[in-house]
Amino acid sequence: MSKNVDIFNKIKKKILSIFSKKEEKKGIDVNKLKKTMDANKEEEKKVKKVIQKKEITKEDLKEKYSRAWMLVGYPDKWFGDKVQENATVNDFLKNLKEGTWEITKALSKNIKIGDKGIIKLGNDTRSKERRTINKIEKEKLDSGVYAVIEFIGIEEDAETFKAKYKIIKNLYKEGKVINKEDSEKILGKVNRTKEIDKGLVENIIKRTS
Repeated sequence: MSKNVDIFNKIKKKILSIFSKKEEKKGIDVNKLKKTMDANKEEEKKVKKVIQKKEITKEDLKEKYSRAWMLVGYPDKWFGDKVQENATVNDFLKNLKEGTWEITKALSKNIKIGDKGIIKLGNDTRSKERRTINKIEKEKLDSGVYAVIEFIGIEEDAETFKAKYKIIKNLYKEGKVINKEDSEKILGKVNRTKEIDKGLVENIIKRTS
């Protein structure tokens, strides 16, 4: 009987020893896994910090806080009210790359470098005489969106404020002017210089690409 008990205890001890080793082995694996996971978390934090530092550039911030503007002009007032020089507006618009736009003092404080915008023409009320230059009659310009622009500075003196801009897309030159009906659907019927949703400018760029 005693001999059988000894044999049983030996077997039991061996089984417990094997089980303990397996558990110990499992424990080591878990610890390794935990360390790996912790290391991965730390690496992820480092990567996020690098992304935040390197990828959030001045351009990103400029885009995030930028605004958009609609500049509205009239062919017979472009260079002055009903002056003969307004006959050159057609050629001026077609070749336009950079320009200035007289604005209010309030707008001069709000328009920032990098802001986008559009140039929209109101009704062309020029007479035949005021559309004729060197005996060549220029076509009447339809009301609509003629250009997409980006503001590059503000000029000011004692009395006037002007926004400097460059052309991003010359829709007139490209033959892609957004006509009166479509422009009113996009922008409404307001015909004055004002702030607009910058998403509208992006839509116009996509629409005319």
